[in-house]
This record gives sequence, C-alpha cells and structure tokens, in this order.
Amino acid sequence: MDGSVKSVKAIMFDIGGVLLEVHNKKYYDYLAKTSGRDVAFVEKIVWKDTLRMERGGISMRQFNEEVARRLGIRMSQVRWLEFYKSHVEVYRDMLNLVHRLHRKYKTAYLTNVDLSKYGYTKHILDLKAFDLRLASCNLHTIKPERRIFEIAIKRLGVAPEEIIFIDNEIRNVREASRLGIRGIYYTGLSSLRKKLALMLRSGV
Repeated sequence: MDGSVKSVKAIMFDIGGVLLEVHNKKYYDYLAKTSGRDVAFVEKIVWKDTLRMERGGISMRQFNEEVARRLGIRMSQVRWLEFYKSHVEVYRDMLNLVHRLHRKYKTAYLTNVDLSKYGYTKHILDLKAFDLRLASCNLHTIKPERRIFEIAIKRLGVAPEEIIFIDNEIRNVREASRLGIRGIYYTGLSSLRKKLALMLRSGV
C-alpha cells in the first residue's frame, strides 16, 4: 500500500454519530415506557427490523406494524420517523470541516439509513459539501458488509488506499480497512482533527 500523503484523494464520512446526533437511546427509552417492556428487549426488537429497513427490505409502514405487534402497542405509538425528526441534531462544526476538506479532496458520505429517515436527513444536511452520497436503503446492502464498501470504492473512482473513511462504529472501520481503505474510528471532533492532520500533514 502506498502510504504517502499525496495518495489521499477522497474522504468519506458516516452520518449518524458523526455528522448527526440521532439520540437512539432516547427512542428506546420512549418505546420501553410506552410498551412497559425492558429497554434491552425493545432495543433488540427495534434493531432487528431497523436493519431490514435500512437494507431496503421493508417499508416504514411494515416496520411500524412489526414493531407495534411485537411490543403490543398501537402502530401510531411507534413514532420512528416523528421521533427522529424532533430529536436529530446537526453537528455544525463537523459540516464545516467537511466543507473545508471538500476544497481539496473528494468528499462522500456512506450511511446505514432507511428510506424515510434518509429523505429528512437530506433535507437538513448541506448536500453541496458531498461529491458522492451513498445510502444503504438505495444500495440494498449495509455496513459493515464488504459489498457496500466495494460499491463506494467503485463510485469514488479512486484506489482504496486513496480513501479515508470516518465512522463511529469500529466494526465498520475494520471492514473498510480490510479492503485497503484508511479507517478512522470517530470518537470526537478534536481527536478527528488530530488524526486527519497526521494523515494529511495539513491543518484541518
């Protein structure tokens, strides 16, 4: 692998937990209180169907119906999209960083997201900051599956070692790294800036 600074041509970001704060725990707590079930049970139920929806395998309505049935609540009480819209927060400093990087590098996002939430996500993000926008619901594959990273590499049109990928899930970073992509496990903006500065040898 060419480890030179000049080989970096693209920087790819996760969205949830990196560009946006999505407050999943608050949602699980809400459903647990509504259904009278244990939070761990609720999270297991919701997570399973979330993955199916993020892969584009089921619709939002099917998701609402299935979660409501398993938790013994009304479908109107699931409030997946409504809760997301009312609680999601944009990390403005992160978006500013993306804009700065966009001046010199190809920028992209690669996110696991369902079709309904993705529509709202695109509404609140500044899409001009991204040359390439990749969502699992449209690709029918999710991180950390190998195929989604292969698609990203192909569509970016650069070699894997020329890509830096930033994600707050370590398993996603590890899988990307197996393909030669340079991964950064995101734990905060300050740490990210330091890691990028070392990899790019320039201030960010």
